[in-house]
Amino acid sequence: MAQLTQGDGAEQLDLRLTRGFKIGERMRLDLFLEGYNVFNHTNYLAPSGVLSSSSFLIRTAALNPRQMQIGLRFRTNMGGNIH
Repeated sequence: MAQLTQGDGAEQLDLRLTRGFKIGERMRLDLFLEGYNVFNHTNYLAPSGVLSSSSFLIRTAALNPRQMQIGLRFRTNMGGNIH
């Protein structure tokens, strides 16, 4: 019965940090760090509503845990526009 008191609302914070560096006149390097569910809060999915299921009203699934990724993008200036 305790699982019936857990709310369905997602409590999640996603962030993206980006930093760009100019390299000479025609090049640029962008670094980024992205984090999803930064505080790693467990966000449960709705429980089963099938009466004949052995997991009726029991939360058996959750959204993804914290995920982080880092990346970079290299761009060159062709004809006045950075690509």
